[in-house]
Amino acid sequence: MKKVEDLLGSWNLHRTMEFLSGEDGGWMSGKAVFKPGVEDNQLLYEENLTHHTLDGGCFSGFKSYIYRFGSGRIDIYFYNPEDTEKQALFLSLNAGDAADFSQKVTDVDQKPVPHSTFHFVNPHLLKTVFCVKSSQRSYIIKTVLSKCI
Repeated sequence: MKKVEDLLGSWNLHRTMEFLSGEDGGWMSGKAVFKPGVEDNQLLYEENLTHHTLDGGCFSGFKSYIYRFGSGRIDIYFYNPEDTEKQALFLSLNAGDAADFSQKVTDVDQKPVPHSTFHFVNPHLLKTVFCVKSSQRSYIIKTVLSKCI
């Protein structure tokens, strides 16, 4: 990613979910969009997707996040369009080189999130891997965003 503006626009989204126990969690597809935020250093990210389960079911979902860009850092916040004052930090991407945030993901306590990457392959392709390990759930989510041209 050369500049924040590279992210603006609509993206095709494909995501897989795999539980660390080996179970397949299904797959998701849909559209994502990065829009200018209220402040100069931020973007609003929204995704509309359909989650396809292994038993043939599916359901729709919508998520919003605020991406705040700082010096060598991107902070990503959960965002609720119905309550714009309430924002909780989801994760931070730290890097000396803003072009590649691979292996630089930290959680809300600034602790590294193992096996998690955000890789801006080129201005038209973003790949992410996010690993969640807790006593309640453990899974890996892989997402590919390809820019709509």
